Amino acid sequence: MWNKMTNEQLTTKGPSATDLVEQNSKQIFESKLPLNERIFTWYGDKYPNLDGHIEFIGENGSTTIKMFFQLKSSKQDITYHDCDKSFLNYCYQATEPTFLVFVNIPQKKVYWEHITIAYIEDILGIKDLTAFEQQTKRINFSEDKIINANVSILIEECRKHYQDKSKVRAEMQSDISAEQKQLKSISEQGEEAVNYNSIRDKFTSMLGNMTDKMMLYYAFVYILKPFYLDQRGEQKRRTLLGLLQITDSQERFLIESLVNTNLLGRVGDLVFVTQKREAISVINHCIDDGQLNLAEVIQLFSQNENQDR
Repeated sequence: MWNKMTNEQLTTKGPSATDLVEQNSKQIFESKLPLNERIFTWYGDKYPNLDGHIEFIGENGSTTIKMFFQLKSSKQDITYHDCDKSFLNYCYQATEPTFLVFVNIPQKKVYWEHITIAYIEDILGIKDLTAFEQQTKRINFSEDKIINANVSILIEECRKHYQDKSKVRAEMQSDISAEQKQLKSISEQGEEAVNYNSIRDKFTSMLGNMTDKMMLYYAFVYILKPFYLDQRGEQKRRTLLGLLQITDSQERFLIESLVNTNLLGRVGDLVFVTQKREAISVINHCIDDGQLNLAEVIQLFSQNENQDR
């Protein structure tokens, strides 16, 4: 019986047609950029909105700019892709330059489109994604945006994205200051204002002696928005965990508790504050209490973000 079993021809499952198309499109994409100018990193199923990123190599061998992408392809001779609404929503909130890359396999052409807020609103004509009822939106690719040994163009597009985001970070502190004044005005006018003690009671009932760290984490999610739990926010999160002296498991517990009490929302790997006025109240108290120096915080995390690139 044993000899018969060992001599049998056992079949194995080969790659599917979809796997072969995906592998082919990856090879075509990689072949379009010189080896000495880029490093490809491919992701697994853990990142549903991204297939990978490219690190561009500078003159001294350093990797200074990253380009994140979702890769699509077709065996038909077409130059468009019906993009999922979920990916558009992801790009709308992304801090990193995020591209849709499309491979026309018959012609071995690789097209790109940088999916920004301006592109979604002005080119696709979607002013409000939450009210957009279609599940897909057709993206037409241009012959002017083909990847073919033109790393400098992609680097410049990514660099412009980072510069625009830097302006947003610079405006963040003034935005928070304006919102602080608005809350003060509401209070002075006798309207109902957020009560800090009532917010603290919510945290105290959940965590006891972890309350202060939880509230600080809550404040930082708002200050450091958008706040990601995947590789895009890795450096930012590591800095925050070190600052608060909490472990990964403690962070997971904090996030789960905040989500369960509707203080935080979560879409994929993005977490966000659901009650902006409550978050600002916490920030105000932490600043007044000396637990938080907003200028130093912004400088610290900006330095870490630059190092991560």
